Amino acid sequence: MKLIVENNYEFIPEFKNNKEETEPIKFKMRQLTTAERQRLMAIDPVKIALSSESGKKIDLDVNYEGLFRTAVTEIMNLEVNDKKIGTALEFLAAPGLGDLLIEVCMNVVQQNGRSEVDLKK
Repeated sequence: MKLIVENNYEFIPEFKNNKEETEPIKFKMRQLTTAERQRLMAIDPVKIALSSESGKKIDLDVNYEGLFRTAVTEIMNLEVNDKKIGTALEFLAAPGLGDLLIEVCMNVVQQNGRSEVDLKK
């Protein structure tokens, strides 16, 4: 079997009507490796089997900081308190971006095949 996986993509969040801006905030992202996915989005395989039998969703423990640092390769058009934010580390050090962090991380989870579970906040 031959698989082709698009490794990089761009994400424009909905955060505070961002998509309506002339220069919206954009995140350049990369897909997680299998090892990164296992480490950053922990889930017990037994719980998956039990949930598929019962039809119930299960919780997913997400390392939001690690997920963000690993998946985000560049940030464009974001300034906080007159400081340009261009990297994941600069973003994580800035105040007031918690909702945006969650939105970006939820996108990473969806892009990496964990949409069948509920995120723990």
